[in-house]
Amino acid sequence: MGKKVRLGIIGASNIAKQVIPLFSAVPGLELSAIAARSLARAKKIAHNVDGVNYYGNYYDLLSDDRIDAVYITLPNALHFRWAKLALLAKKHVLCEKPIVLKQSHLYELKEIAGKQSLVLMEAMWYRFHPLIDSIRESVQGGDIGTVQAFHSTLGFQNPKNNIRWSRKLGGGALNDLFCYHLDAITYIMNQRVSMLRKGVISCCKKRGVIASLAGELSFNSDCYALLASSIENKWENRTTIVGSKGSISVPNLLVFPLLSEAVYRISTADGCVSRKFNEFNAYEEMFRAFVEMIHGERNHDFLLNNSLETIKLLEYVNQLCHEKLLPRAFIQKIIRKVTFHVNKVLYGQNC
Repeated sequence: MGKKVRLGIIGASNIAKQVIPLFSAVPGLELSAIAARSLARAKKIAHNVDGVNYYGNYYDLLSDDRIDAVYITLPNALHFRWAKLALLAKKHVLCEKPIVLKQSHLYELKEIAGKQSLVLMEAMWYRFHPLIDSIRESVQGGDIGTVQAFHSTLGFQNPKNNIRWSRKLGGGALNDLFCYHLDAITYIMNQRVSMLRKGVISCCKKRGVIASLAGELSFNSDCYALLASSIENKWENRTTIVGSKGSISVPNLLVFPLLSEAVYRISTADGCVSRKFNEFNAYEEMFRAFVEMIHGERNHDFLLNNSLETIKLLEYVNQLCHEKLLPRAFIQKIIRKVTFHVNKVLYGQNC
């Protein structure tokens, strides 16, 4: 491990407050600065952390030559601008998901990072949980045969004053939650936009943003995905993956990074097995990986390319949402369809 990576946080967000205590457990990482829209906001989220410099605007942090890398926790619509400015200031960048909202923006950021030998990484934290590693190995290793279907729902109620309801800030269920589904399709199931055959999406808009959406994506690999997300309704957060030789069910694939126990079940002709994982902080592991990438101890190209595939899918789904608004009843139909398939797999596993 090389010298310590001095990290600066851009944005006094809730997620920034939650992860600050983790930095002391990450070897080679030092929280050195926090920038917010005001000095008071910056100091408020880490008032008890020693040795931290506070800035009342983001530009001053980027001008600080002592900072090696930044963690961007701003609202979605601001990611591209500040990630670009950070890279141009020769800082490594870890940016909250979705890293950008347009694939052209990610191509631009990728080019800048490549020219300056900088690490650019999306904070898609769930990828770093051992449960996800295990599921990915099972799927891509052929444990359930050829993947035929992916069913997943994710929904939470958000208060009216939450930034997820702000169109200007890039809010909405697509950018905040549906992106997890899309990333799972690319990261776990290894599906690509070039393999996409057809998509049917229904979106319900509220207060100028996509409040709920559901639909089906079909791929040339004879695999399809039934997906649904909402920022106005609390839904059962379940996921199933069906293959030609078996299935995988996850009570909560998109788990909160701090959890006591995680489990998934895999069912084949040989029987059903539950695989459990003890308490694990995926965010902490993500920061550890970021440091290793900066030191050249871990390749980061694969994760960035995967993010690019996810953003391509996100942009495609966004286009479908605006091309044709299907009735709200279609969303309920998808939810019932997903629930039926999920329950069919769950009850058929007998474990």
